[in-house]
Amino acid sequence: MPRQRAPIALAAVGVLLATGVGVTPALANTPTSAGLQPAVATDIPDIPERATDKITPAVQTRFETKESSDFWIRFADAPDLEPAKDIADWGDRGQFVYDALTSTAKASQADVVADLKAAGAEYESYWISNAILVEDGTEDLAKQVATSREVKQVHERFTAERIEPVKRKASAARKAPTENAPLTTEWGLDAINTPDVWAQGDTGAGITVANIDSGVDAEHPALLQRYRGYREGESPSNDYNWFDASDSCDGAPCDGDGHGTHVMGTMVGDDGEGNQIGVAPGANWIAANGCATCSDADLLASGQWILAPTRVDGSDPDPAQRPHIVNAPWRQQEPGVISDFMSEEIAAWEAAGIFGAWAAGNEGAAGCGSTSSPAANLDTYAVGAFGASGDIAAFSSRGPGVHDGVAGGIKPNLAAPGVEVRSSVPGGGYAELSGTSMASAHLAGAVALLWSAAPSLVGNIDFTVDYLNWSSRRVEDESCGSNGGPANNVWGRGKLDVRELLELAPTDDYGVVAGTVTGPGGKPVAGARVAAGRHYDITDREGAYNLDLRDGAHEVSVSAYGFISATAQAVVVRDETTTIDVVLEAAPTTTVSGTVTDGNGHGWPLDARVTVLGAPIGTGVWTDPFTGSTRSRCLRTRRTR
Repeated sequence: MPRQRAPIALAAVGVLLATGVGVTPALANTPTSAGLQPAVATDIPDIPERATDKITPAVQTRFETKESSDFWIRFADAPDLEPAKDIADWGDRGQFVYDALTSTAKASQADVVADLKAAGAEYESYWISNAILVEDGTEDLAKQVATSREVKQVHERFTAERIEPVKRKASAARKAPTENAPLTTEWGLDAINTPDVWAQGDTGAGITVANIDSGVDAEHPALLQRYRGYREGESPSNDYNWFDASDSCDGAPCDGDGHGTHVMGTMVGDDGEGNQIGVAPGANWIAANGCATCSDADLLASGQWILAPTRVDGSDPDPAQRPHIVNAPWRQQEPGVISDFMSEEIAAWEAAGIFGAWAAGNEGAAGCGSTSSPAANLDTYAVGAFGASGDIAAFSSRGPGVHDGVAGGIKPNLAAPGVEVRSSVPGGGYAELSGTSMASAHLAGAVALLWSAAPSLVGNIDFTVDYLNWSSRRVEDESCGSNGGPANNVWGRGKLDVRELLELAPTDDYGVVAGTVTGPGGKPVAGARVAAGRHYDITDREGAYNLDLRDGAHEVSVSAYGFISATAQAVVVRDETTTIDVVLEAAPTTTVSGTVTDGNGHGWPLDARVTVLGAPIGTGVWTDPFTGSTRSRCLRTRRTR
């Protein structure tokens, strides 16, 4: 039985014995995860007991005025995809994720599918999110499927839109370079130091990028030979390389808007005759036109195809042919709107090693908090836009981001060129477009360069994010808040810089420092920070860490809450692993006690959660709700005179 709560704490507690202590108000009992089998994830919310409670108010309202309506059926089960990250082979890793998702969806959806067939309903099943879209279903049908123990929710359709450029301007094609008119690159490529990376021979070779957009003109001179389905002197092979979600392109790549062609050009475009428009001209591309309509069904179908591309007719899915990177320039229809739509797809992509580049949005005029989902969610990597002047674009959406429905966390994650970016448009032409979609295309190309130059990072999303963050050029701006460190809600970590990115990356002259961190008695220390310069790793539950470092001598520092920090010397040898195990001594502690009362002079005891600054999440203690007293162990700090 939950204990009785006294009045909610609104006052803060000061520093006690030179140890930082903070207070979090007691707002409600923390919900626990549903009891699930080991094969499925444990972070799924509890399923409502009553079937009617599973049907969202929006769906119920529609049935008050209509006899039938479209609705989604969401199922509770989700496979544990975490083991996929430890699978080294690209094909095997993708197959593991695909098999886990499809088998889970097949099992959990079986009874409901039987009911839908019996009712003669029109429906489409999606394995990547374990959901079914019912078209023109009745209220009785919605109530019937909601009675299934497998069903988590029956909800309305989602509406999204492509992040449209704020400005378009036609641009002429450049002619082949001559002695009097040498080859030049676009300003955005120069701004992120791309030519310096090309000069080292790194162009993105061996990497495949994709976008979910309006489509792509595969015959554009700057894109033709980088299409993965291109066959010189033969008809292109569109199997596994093109997905027509909207069924509007007659089986071959097309683009009825131009947005997707422009974005793809910024990722990989180069016609070989003076139009160097792409960040990674050595990479290949494939595409899905899920945002020709931006309907929820087309977006999910495209996200599913990205994970397991198929033949043009939809047959024979093959996860081994999935792209390494996908650009996703679309959002909720209104600025700052938050939802978890696509969250399952994003998690599946990451488990399969696919990096998602998200446009933050073009709603900067709405001010702080104008980034919408999915880019606003902290499980995405989102990009703001800056111009040739070096200033942030006025239209670039601002943070903060959102996690579990609560505002907090930096958005965008960084900024890239996005103002008057010249790139390809359908029909063989060029145009200058402005928007964060142009910026996210620069990011996608940058990751292609990184993964091509540092194959050990392919599929490692966490490390890739670290290198992007470490290498960005910091720009200070407190207008929408910051994390108190190197990032803020206008620029994120700063400006994208591919030269610095590859300089830090574990390329050919790198080796590995690995080992374990333990405490007294040999007990593993999880969550320890092991760092060498700007490179760091966090130990896992076994105390293990792994650092990619350039060959040579390094000082490795190890720190963890509750322990005295330590250092060790490491000599790294190219392509070899140096083992350094570190034993930490426990830090001295002291008991901190006191009371928490209201700050209005009444002296009322408050029910508050007391946390120690720097302590791991979840280590706080609650005060006694009737006396306000608290007692906890804290690290002892030296007093200063």
